[in-house]
Amino acid sequence: MAEQFAPGRGGAANMTIEKDRPGGVRAHSPVSGKSQPAGRFVMTAELDGSITWHVTKPKISSGSDGARDADIAELYALNPPPTSKRDVQKRLGWGSDRAVSALAQWRALEEAKHD
Repeated sequence: MAEQFAPGRGGAANMTIEKDRPGGVRAHSPVSGKSQPAGRFVMTAELDGSITWHVTKPKISSGSDGARDADIAELYALNPPPTSKRDVQKRLGWGSDRAVSALAQWRALEEAKHD
């Protein structure tokens, strides 16, 4: 829960993708560790008593889930491009979690270029 929902005030909740068999939502969301963000649901109480809501674009949290920009830049600098988690670990000397996170984000960015 991003912001606790309360009467007369609204609130916000982060949404994550659990199942997306056709892949339509997952294809448009950043890769971020084990849970892939789908967006943020925000409900706002207006002065006239009405309630409005909207969903924001998904983004990677600044926590340890997302790959750092510097890590992704290192993957772009590799020649030839990385082929697997093991390849990244061997060539850059990274641990498994760091390699998986950066490689997943790099692949998502590469795929987005071709869409």
